[in-house]
Amino acid sequence: MIGVPVSGPLELYKNDPVVWGARVFTRECAACHSDCTEKPFKGVMCLDGYGSRAWVKKFLVDPHEAHFFGNTKIDDMEAYKGGAELSDALAEFLYAQGGHADANAELVAKGRTAFDKEGCESCHQLDEDGSGDAPALQGWASEAWLKTFIRGPDAERFYGKANEMDAFPHEKLDNLELAAVISYLREQTRAPLNFGSP
Repeated sequence: MIGVPVSGPLELYKNDPVVWGARVFTRECAACHSDCTEKPFKGVMCLDGYGSRAWVKKFLVDPHEAHFFGNTKIDDMEAYKGGAELSDALAEFLYAQGGHADANAELVAKGRTAFDKEGCESCHQLDEDGSGDAPALQGWASEAWLKTFIRGPDAERFYGKANEMDAFPHEKLDNLELAAVISYLREQTRAPLNFGSP
């Protein structure tokens, strides 16, 4: 079939959740998660490339950079200084939490070991409960994790009392819109960072 379906243009967006998700993201999220290329960056947590290995590596090295926590009140996380090899392993381990089939199993195992040895578990739990100190990372950036996070970022499993993000209950974002936004965010693992090299 060529052209707009009889049911209308909305069906095109619903049939392409990434495109529809980008529109919902622009409407509901971009006021805070603004264009990552703006200089100086005044938004919070740049989501270009979110969930990718490169995004994680850049975040680990400088979590207080403006594109991450720099424009928020969250200042507890320390920059990771364990070197490129372990940084790569940790990034692969976290990337794998999203359920990506192309994760390197050997590097994931090395990252899991580093997660414990480097002290990450002192703040980040690998469960669905969390410590209340920092987000629990089991399933990080997976569909299920994002769904629960977007609905209630102030839960103890996520940012708790330190949270600055609005919650998006069904009244703000229905289930179809939420699924579309999550599809858009998950697609970011294939997108460029747009704010520098990792």
